[in-house]
Amino acid sequence: RRFAPTIDPLWSKDWQSLICTHEEATVIEAISWFLASSPAAAAIKSKTQMRNMALRALSSCYHDEAELICRHCRRKLCEECWQAACATRKEEFDSMSVVDKIQALQQALDISEWQARALIRNSIPATQRLYTFKPKEVPRKSSPVLRRAARGGLSAKDSEAAWQREIKSNKARQATWDRLTKPREPKAFAEIPYLPSMSSVVPHLQELEGADDVEEAVEKLKEQNKIKDWQAAALIRCAVPVFERLYTPAKATGG
Repeated sequence: RRFAPTIDPLWSKDWQSLICTHEEATVIEAISWFLASSPAAAAIKSKTQMRNMALRALSSCYHDEAELICRHCRRKLCEECWQAACATRKEEFDSMSVVDKIQALQQALDISEWQARALIRNSIPATQRLYTFKPKEVPRKSSPVLRRAARGGLSAKDSEAAWQREIKSNKARQATWDRLTKPREPKAFAEIPYLPSMSSVVPHLQELEGADDVEEAVEKLKEQNKIKDWQAAALIRCAVPVFERLYTPAKATGG
């Protein structure tokens, strides 16, 4: 049997449509809104004409079945658009403080505080929630050449020539300019050998290849104080092939 987890409707549905729902208004309320916006319409005596004018004055979702009137956004909506969140109530909810939002969600949806905080936090897009800082604009310092060109109305080329003439007219300034703008010469360093002063601690076995007896050659090296006892033992041990040293064949026993 395939495991199919169930997701609570609170997390799978637009929760704002659950709390910012539309509230149906009557035609009388629509007429009162029309009279408040158009006082001259009070002179109309026909109730049918007044009703039709009040309904036409309302904005709608532009669907043919738009007959429901919302008390908050004052729009005519169809059944499908009625299920969505009310824009006016959503704006009112967004303008509330975080504490008031949490309390409103807890009362309306019967959830705990951490669930309300999670819903509010995740309602903000990640790009806005994580990257809220604005980079500080660092004022850029223009070069003296460009500042002179801006003040004197000169081109950048003419201003640069005037700047060079002014530097050359003062020896101290010329010396400072040359010192700051002259490329540094690369310094020469002596080559450092890799792992200097590394030598072999124990004589290599190749030096003992010409000897008839390895043990005698090792003893001579000991007498010459070229190696120590532990080094001699290591040479004698390594002179035996590893397979002969580790896997000594068992001697055959006579029957």
